[in-house]
Amino acid sequence: MSFEWYESTAPRAFPDTWAARSREATRLEIRERAALLMRLGRTSSEAVERCKQNIRWQYSGEPDAELIGEVDGLVTEVFGRTLTLDPCATGDV
Repeated sequence: MSFEWYESTAPRAFPDTWAARSREATRLEIRERAALLMRLGRTSSEAVERCKQNIRWQYSGEPDAELIGEVDGLVTEVFGRTLTLDPCATGDV
């Protein structure tokens, strides 16, 4: 007897793209957190520190902790825009 829920339907190439997709998801999370902190009235430097602390806690020295170097740029990108609910929006919205 075969169980369709037991058989994987993920494409064979999925494991090859996992690392890049994971990093992009983490970047999105950083942007969302920075946008939330901006709406809460925090400064850019407070948002950078909070995002870095979250990455250090979440990854605890794993390879994805290399994204700490990108936090400054991502937070600056978010704080450089007009206040919006979409953390991925570009330009003034």
